[in-house]
Amino acid sequence: MDPDHLLQTATNLTEINARRPRRAVLCPAVSTTYYALFHCLARSCADTLAGSSHSVGNRPAWRQVYRALDHGQVKKRCAQAPSRFPEAVRQFGRRFVALQSKRHYADYDPDHRLRKTEVVADIEDVRTTTTRFLAAPAGDRRAFAIHRADEVERAVDGHTPVVSATKSGRLPSPRRKPVLPLSRSRADFGSARGAIASGTAVWGIDGPARGSAGSVATPAPGRAPGRTHP
Repeated sequence: MDPDHLLQTATNLTEINARRPRRAVLCPAVSTTYYALFHCLARSCADTLAGSSHSVGNRPAWRQVYRALDHGQVKKRCAQAPSRFPEAVRQFGRRFVALQSKRHYADYDPDHRLRKTEVVADIEDVRTTTTRFLAAPAGDRRAFAIHRADEVERAVDGHTPVVSATKSGRLPSPRRKPVLPLSRSRADFGSARGAIASGTAVWGIDGPARGSAGSVATPAPGRAPGRTHP
């Protein structure tokens, strides 16, 4: 989903009853603005970890990486983005945390008041933030996708980690255990080694543990693997 299209939709919502827009249109505008950030990050993770979505062989892996992000984990990792990342990446993280909170208030708090000027300002700020984020070097965005992987792997597997993100942003060796900490768990991706070895993807994934090596599991209809919807 194109973040620019989402932001244009949010802008269009604020222009309904332009002088005094109702909460019923301002709330969806806030939510849509947040999802522009979310889909921007999902696309960046898929592009930098699984390669181009235009390759027939890469498309299943790209799609599963795209769909596997977990809202809560993304917020946690964005809040913990280390200072070694460029400002464009850290700013994206700060805006993601702020907009997710605003979205929760807009969607779930019936007493929360919204002002059109604030919503419009957020839309424009997110437009600038996503543009700068996508202009950041791919290596930095790749490292952002996998940063603090050692702590996540320890928490999920209960053993000493074997991989962590590097300052250079280079991907870990396929002989190690790659993990995307923005996903709900390692089960969202399994091991990348099978798909890499089989040549089906630049950065392949196996899917759930019960899948065979080198395969990409197909989620049940209507369910996105590893994603929670707050």
